Amino acid sequence: MIWLFDLDNTLYPYSIGLYQHINCLMNQYLEKTLKLSWEEVDQIRTNYIKQYGTTLLGMMIHHHINPDKFLQEIHSFDVGKFLKKEPALLEFLQKLSGKKYIFTNSPQFYARNVLKILGIDSLFEDVFSIETVNYHGKPNMDAYQKVIEILYTKEQIAFVDDEPANIIQAKKANMKTFLVDSRRKDFNNYYEEELFPKLKGMK
Repeated sequence: MIWLFDLDNTLYPYSIGLYQHINCLMNQYLEKTLKLSWEEVDQIRTNYIKQYGTTLLGMMIHHHINPDKFLQEIHSFDVGKFLKKEPALLEFLQKLSGKKYIFTNSPQFYARNVLKILGIDSLFEDVFSIETVNYHGKPNMDAYQKVIEILYTKEQIAFVDDEPANIIQAKKANMKTFLVDSRRKDFNNYYEEELFPKLKGMK
């Protein structure tokens, strides 16, 4: 079995506030760059996500932004203010048979930082980031096909994510899927009640 894990709101719960912080920074960036109100930025992001899958791709197409500069500005903050080492997560992933990879719409440097702070970086073979898929992130099918091409495996691929739209596309790509709901779980019971039971017994 090959495991593809999403990062944000999958390997940690939504209640941590990290994902919300990134969204706030992204809104601030767009507000400053496009000189729009907060409400207008929200509408633009909603439209871009609906049409392109990510805010980033919409900004690249319509506003010709530099994607690396965009990602660097939004993700360059102290992730340690939100996360800490999670021994329970480390122990669980160690017991999960098969090679493990991260498949995220976040940039490479940020993803590796999150894994290091959680104390699980050594368990993953590689990180497939937004740069890996040429900024065409999930749920674009091109992103899934690119990762499958890189893996070049005949083994079953298991995909774990918190977004239903991403799960739907993974199913279309013939992956075994696991949808987790981190929005209803607090930090203390997330792993035990949401993530671990979904994957228990998988080999």
